[in-house]
Amino acid sequence: MDPYAATTNSDIIVSQSFDRGRTWSAPAALTLENDQFMPWGAYDSAGLLRIGLFDRQYDAANHLYGYSLATETGAGTLAFTTSELTTALSDPTRDNRWFTATVNPAFPRATAFLGDYSNIAAVPSGGVVAYWTDLREQACFLGTCGHSQDAFFAAAP
Repeated sequence: MDPYAATTNSDIIVSQSFDRGRTWSAPAALTLENDQFMPWGAYDSAGLLRIGLFDRQYDAANHLYGYSLATETGAGTLAFTTSELTTALSDPTRDNRWFTATVNPAFPRATAFLGDYSNIAAVPSGGVVAYWTDLREQACFLGTCGHSQDAFFAAAP
């Protein structure tokens, strides 16, 4: 099977425990369009689960990704609203500068590494802060230019 012809829609699955892990809620999916991946969760001061995640719901072709925040609508509900934290989308399918692979000519110099340094943390004021890496910046080295990873930060109420 050609992985570039595959249609995917990966979702984040969550479950929670309120008795120190003795019992867990039934798993629930954040059912958003396209792929979501690499989640990081924290509970805010109101007891709401907040999840930072890489998110492709903003691109109908399911290539470009951003970083989003899912916020539980009520404590223990595992129902969420999402908001976009990133201010630019990244394209991992082409023109990466550092970690590249060209498996299919339609995707020249696709990234082979998205990064693994993302997280969120609850802050005393009730919101969360988020940190992630993405590919929006350009880098040139030895005459070759392309997308390069950099770190980004956002605060959300």
